Amino acid sequence: MVLGEVVRAGAPADGVKPEFVLTANTDTWQRLGRGELPASKAMVTRKVKFRGPMSVALANLPSLEAAMKMMGQIDGTDWSV
Repeated sequence: MVLGEVVRAGAPADGVKPEFVLTANTDTWQRLGRGELPASKAMVTRKVKFRGPMSVALANLPSLEAAMKMMGQIDGTDWSV
């Protein structure tokens, strides 16, 4: 995430240390994408595991919510990466 904007998703590139890492099972990603599970609730209940500066993540939750909903609207989204 750069300035509140998701710039990459998927496994980290070789030799690149990501600023944030979010992990979850496929069902959770799909629920986030359909808007059935708010990102804030997913993080608080640890359905999405988060590694990185929590204060920055919480300040950018609206961006994460919007990105997840957009991914849920793209036909053929590969939720398994």
